[in-house]
Amino acid sequence: MAYIIISGYRDFEYAHKAIQFGVSDYLLKPIDKNELILTLEKMRTAYLEKTEQLTREEKLRNFEKNDKQRLRKLVFKEVIRQQKNTSRPISIQYLNETYKYHFKEGIFQTVMIKIDGDRI
Repeated sequence: MAYIIISGYRDFEYAHKAIQFGVSDYLLKPIDKNELILTLEKMRTAYLEKTEQLTREEKLRNFEKNDKQRLRKLVFKEVIRQQKNTSRPISIQYLNETYKYHFKEGIFQTVMIKIDGDRI
């Protein structure tokens, strides 16, 4: 939320207090029409930039979430393939780094998998 204070007081103390409370601008009476228009345009531009930034951040969060889901679908295939090819287990650290999990040593988690067909 953005605020403009319009005041007849020229005292710097009032303007200083307004800035402390997050006021966008402090205009003195009598208000100059051009100054008011410029102030409103500046506030509009700041609002649009903030909205655009939030939209970019939201898109990035959604991309990261979808990317994490795609990665996690691959983990089971890798675990099963690796167990077929070698007896060396996959480390928890590797799973956490590669697939964005947060597994911890000593904490056990159970997973049930239903495999349809033999296409792994």
